[in-house]
Amino acid sequence: MFTGRSPTDEMFNGSLDLHKFAENALPEKIWDIVDPAISMHTNGYSSTIRSGIQNCLVSVVSLGISCSKKQPKERIPIQDAAIEMHAIRDSYLKFAGSLSMENGVIVPNHNDFPPQ
Repeated sequence: MFTGRSPTDEMFNGSLDLHKFAENALPEKIWDIVDPAISMHTNGYSSTIRSGIQNCLVSVVSLGISCSKKQPKERIPIQDAAIEMHAIRDSYLKFAGSLSMENGVIVPNHNDFPPQ
């Protein structure tokens, strides 16, 4: 969903699959694997805002990797995954809520900016 690729994408052959593709990119290369539509919509933002979005993407993709381990016993339990997803959402909403509009541009409101 966040990569814009399916497990049957032609790029996945041999030992490379969607799981390994995402795992290999974390955390430094997250922008290399993110769906271009997501990346395109964040290009105009400041580095601070892109960093907040990047943190969210790394968290979501990491959780996806935890949920898609080959061996079921290695996967995160669904209850824990749901808790983690809510925490990621809440963190993102807190970050997004700390932003304000100035001249049509989203800028951080440094009084409420979450620590990184």
